[in-house]
Amino acid sequence: MAITEPDVGLLTSSAQVFTSNHTLPQIRAIHKSLHVQVDDKATRLRTQVGGSYRELLGTAETIVQMRTVMESAQSTLAGMGGRCGRGVVGGKVSSLAAFVEDGQKNLALSRAARAALLEACSRTVSRLISRTRPELVPEVAGKVSSRVPNSSTRQQRTGQGLCQPKSWGERLLLASKVLVLSRLLLSSMGKTTTDCTTGLRPPASEDAAVLASIEASKKSLGILRRRLRDRIEAIQRSVSTTSSRTTKADEIDDGAGTGSTDEETNNLDGDADIVRGQNGHSRAIPATANARDDLLRALCAHSLATTSGARDVLWQLLHVRSQAMSLAFELDDEERKHRHAQQGQLPDDRVSWIADAVLRGLALYTKTLLDVQALLPHRLTEALLGLKRRALLDDESLGQIEGLQLDIYARWCGEDLQFFKPYIRHDDLDAAQARDMLSRWAERGSEVLLTGLQRALEQQPPVSWRHLDLDAIVDLRTRVLQLWIRDSSKVRGFDPTELLDKMRAIFNEQMLQVLVAKVGKLRLVGSEVTATLASWQDGITDVHADLWDGSGSTMDTGLSDGAVPFVRDVMARLYGRSDAVAKAVASYVTWRHVVDDLDAVVEQLRRQRWDIDMDDIVEDEETIAERQQQLSRDDPQTLQDRLEAALEAAMKDLDTHIAAEWATVARSGSRSASTKGNIAMYLVRVLRELRSGRHTPSTSSTFSAAIGQLGLQIIPELHAAIAQLVVAQPVQQFVSEVLTRTTVTGRPLWNAAGQDTPLPSTPSPGVFSFFKQLSASMSSAGVDLWSTAAVALLKQQVAEQLSEHWTTLLETAEYLKEGGDVIAKTTEVANGAGSRGDSSEDEQGAEGSGKRTQPNAQAPASIPSTLTKEQRTDLMRQWLFDVAWLRCGLASVAPGAVTSLPKLEDAVYPRTGLPADQEASNGSSRTPRQRVAKAAQEHWKRTALLFGLLA
Repeated sequence: MAITEPDVGLLTSSAQVFTSNHTLPQIRAIHKSLHVQVDDKATRLRTQVGGSYRELLGTAETIVQMRTVMESAQSTLAGMGGRCGRGVVGGKVSSLAAFVEDGQKNLALSRAARAALLEACSRTVSRLISRTRPELVPEVAGKVSSRVPNSSTRQQRTGQGLCQPKSWGERLLLASKVLVLSRLLLSSMGKTTTDCTTGLRPPASEDAAVLASIEASKKSLGILRRRLRDRIEAIQRSVSTTSSRTTKADEIDDGAGTGSTDEETNNLDGDADIVRGQNGHSRAIPATANARDDLLRALCAHSLATTSGARDVLWQLLHVRSQAMSLAFELDDEERKHRHAQQGQLPDDRVSWIADAVLRGLALYTKTLLDVQALLPHRLTEALLGLKRRALLDDESLGQIEGLQLDIYARWCGEDLQFFKPYIRHDDLDAAQARDMLSRWAERGSEVLLTGLQRALEQQPPVSWRHLDLDAIVDLRTRVLQLWIRDSSKVRGFDPTELLDKMRAIFNEQMLQVLVAKVGKLRLVGSEVTATLASWQDGITDVHADLWDGSGSTMDTGLSDGAVPFVRDVMARLYGRSDAVAKAVASYVTWRHVVDDLDAVVEQLRRQRWDIDMDDIVEDEETIAERQQQLSRDDPQTLQDRLEAALEAAMKDLDTHIAAEWATVARSGSRSASTKGNIAMYLVRVLRELRSGRHTPSTSSTFSAAIGQLGLQIIPELHAAIAQLVVAQPVQQFVSEVLTRTTVTGRPLWNAAGQDTPLPSTPSPGVFSFFKQLSASMSSAGVDLWSTAAVALLKQQVAEQLSEHWTTLLETAEYLKEGGDVIAKTTEVANGAGSRGDSSEDEQGAEGSGKRTQPNAQAPASIPSTLTKEQRTDLMRQWLFDVAWLRCGLASVAPGAVTSLPKLEDAVYPRTGLPADQEASNGSSRTPRQRVAKAAQEHWKRTALLFGLLA
């Protein structure tokens, strides 16, 4: 950045050179400039001494010439004395009468000239303060006033381009000077219509025409004064930092209207530096200086227009800035839409509008602090003093306006106009008073700023407007804090950390509220589950396409759209993701993305850097480190802690909600066991999807622990309800069809294996078919349901139910009691049913054994009154093998789980006629019971894979 060389002519003492405002390079430049001026003055002094000597020689020659001239003058006076006769005096009297008559005419011309000048002032002011660039501002007059010394030389030196005002400040200051001139003209013409010098009055007809013109100009000037005041206040409200050429078009307009000029479209607000970033600061410094010069000219214009002193001018500036800050947060909907329409923005972009309002309010606050400290107490005082140093008509800027034609009209103005100098109090405000006024204003302004910021963040817009989400709040926080850090570092005598902490607290509180609200949206998942259960319809809500069912299948196996839809469809069918499950999961996935966004925002806050790299801002390392710790460590950590607590609370609420819904279903007497089982399947699938890793947000371990506890209290109950539904039909069919059979179909295949007592080596067909039916029923319910815990619970239920029915049969069946060798009395129907049952068990297991419906009542089988001892012994031995084989298949992997099948086996074994467990036959190493158990284990190993989920 180029170093601005100070004006040495403004320095009056060495103390001013070594003030804190001058850097070392500037002091060196001042030293060099002083040396150059000393050398220059020495050279000119030598030149002046030589010139003075030559002037003395010329003076001597002039004295000699004067003697000759005096002699000539004496001769002339002698001749004139002779011509002072009576006739000559009479001629002079007549000439005096003619002069009086001409004076009356000159008085009329004087009033007409001043009226024309007043009208010209009205036109000039109107063009100066118009929103479009006036055609005559400024036009370098072809004829300049003779009252301005060296005007022709000055016009040649400045040139037309340099005389043209390029900013609103220059235009308003020039308009104020013209209004002061018009006020003087009105005052001079309103005192009397008689010339004070000659006592003459103009003709009545001429006076009436002039008065009409004056009245018209007076009305016009009254309107222009109000418009000038509005323009001055617009300049004071402006937060432009780019160029002093223009201010914001919508601020220069009357009230809330908008307008623009050719150069006003390039204007930017004070927060534009935040958008440009740190690399644009070198261009912002001269732009800020130009805008401040415009503000100084506007203040001078206000002082001229209202005859206000420095104190009143400062009060007016602070008052206007306070109003502008308040109005920045109070734009109504119509005004907002109007401004966005003028600026080409969307009418419902409320987030951008709120951000602009907050940034504008903060820019006004910081700009006021910087402007007042830059302009007071010296620059404003010197500028006001400069307005009083010369007469108003001697002002160069007024003389260069061709529309006023002061070179013609100035000579018709009286001495009260020609020698008038503005009277303005420039010394009524010292540095201490200015600091006191600014301190009080800063305290009130900070309250207005914080209140507006709080209100802007807490606004709840209608549905058609976009809400302030966490990203918008973080973006606004970044821009606001960067703007404050950048500008507050330049303010002297203020502690920026106090306001920074207050703004941090407001942003943190709002971000925490938004965070808790977004995390709390997890309740929508519970609401979706509640809605599904409330509208539950068996066969409709729980229906899902089977993976291997080709009927009515919509699966695209042609892969016309690629493999991804096909794989997704396969996974949905495999894991039972019905439409009801998909709705709950979709709601959770949406919430998951919101939580991921929250976590990303927190991480974004941690990565932010808050050191402002600008040449004119010097901060110590401790201040930068402390600010970095607060903004990038403490605040994100607070958000992270609240996020983790909110996630844990939301997950616990969801767990409690789902548990309450299941408890309501379980206690309901209007829902059947089948409906409860289907609802349990739905809840298990929903909980599984929620607990799965692919739907878990990438957050802390606290959330992982919370999601890990989801549903653990009710999952065993859900598994129990599912198992009850799945095993109901196979168990009932097994009890009604298999346990009632008294014949042993595979008796000839018993393997003695060198033993005296033959024992069965395969289970009965009914038991084998029962396992097939049970496996098919589990598959029909869904292979995704059968976790290790679910399978273990199902096996435990099956074992308990079988043991209960089997034990009851052993205790109550008459034909199993020992009553002697009586031939069994059975009907052909019974024998036929038994044989057909043995041969058709495989078909029944393959066909509808897995359907989750209550079986119809079976026709009562023909049961014999009793059996022979041999038949009963063979049946018990087959049952012993069946129970041992069932024990192998229903062995639970759950820790500590104990089934009742061993007790059943203990009850069956004494009726088999086999020796006691301690007695082996024929010296064999194994007892008969051990042989049966070993054979059952070997057979289970060979056939286990046939039963799928039970294996």
